[in-house]
Amino acid sequence: MADAAKALGSERKLACAEDIAFGPIVSRRLGQSLGVNTVPCKTCAYSCVYCQLGPTPDRTVVRKAYIDSESVARAVGRTLGRTRTRPDFVTFLGCGEPTLAANLGQCLEAVKKIWPGRTALLTSGALFSRPEVMDEAMGFDVVMPTVAAGNERLFKRVHHPHPKVVFDEVVRGLRMFSERFEGRFLPEVMLVGGMNDTEASLQEIGRTLDSMRVDGVHLTAPVRAPTQSWVRPPAEHAVARALSILPRAVDFTRPEGMAVTEIVSIRVEELLGIASMHPLTEGQVVSALTDAGASEREALALLNGLVESSKMVRTGYRGKSFYRTRK
Repeated sequence: MADAAKALGSERKLACAEDIAFGPIVSRRLGQSLGVNTVPCKTCAYSCVYCQLGPTPDRTVVRKAYIDSESVARAVGRTLGRTRTRPDFVTFLGCGEPTLAANLGQCLEAVKKIWPGRTALLTSGALFSRPEVMDEAMGFDVVMPTVAAGNERLFKRVHHPHPKVVFDEVVRGLRMFSERFEGRFLPEVMLVGGMNDTEASLQEIGRTLDSMRVDGVHLTAPVRAPTQSWVRPPAEHAVARALSILPRAVDFTRPEGMAVTEIVSIRVEELLGIASMHPLTEGQVVSALTDAGASEREALALLNGLVESSKMVRTGYRGKSFYRTRK
């Protein structure tokens, strides 16, 4: 067991805020995606009921430069240097809301100096009514904001936003951005069973999306353990209804496969980096570790050891166990 741990690398000691780049991971929507984190964990304006990273203790709308742009670029460069294949995207997402980084534009510029490929921004969209956020987001090739409600009441139920975040302002900002943005604008609709997947809710979401210039709409569902235990994915007929109502909708609601990453010899610290932003099933963890040379028995023992040492947290959801790095 000790030999397996040694071969797979040392255990990570950095805090979540210091884990700047991770992956690349296998993304259902972006292919091979190298993730970039520019804010401390759960720095967000929302505390969504479906969030896979848990509740937001202190919601905020204050932008700060948490990590300097050169540190971000160095971390991305080091991570790119360990990858076997070129990622399809470098994606700013992380452990909170990336647009809360006041130097987001500078971080993107620094990364582009070492990365000539495509970049994406996964965002709640909460701050796009601010001109500076809109301007900084213009530099990405793909922007994927969340649009999971069509009215203020449902918006509050789903997202539990900061009091200063108002539905109409969020929609206005996204509409203005979509009209100016020259890249691909792909809103995500996270469908929560019995909450926003009814006929009436989907019609309102559809009208909201119709007010924007969209290149496609991605339907997603809670497939990992959510913040609220009562959250469930939509039924198949509800997904079919959403596909028929929402403009240019594509179904990404099905669970992921076993593949997590194409890193051949993944180290424990790299696995923990991925799991801090992207909770993994037991099968995904075991698959990654066995690909790195461990036996299945060794991989399970190592996984249990990470849980027992409080480096990972095990949670259950709909009959599956998920593993997330302890913050």
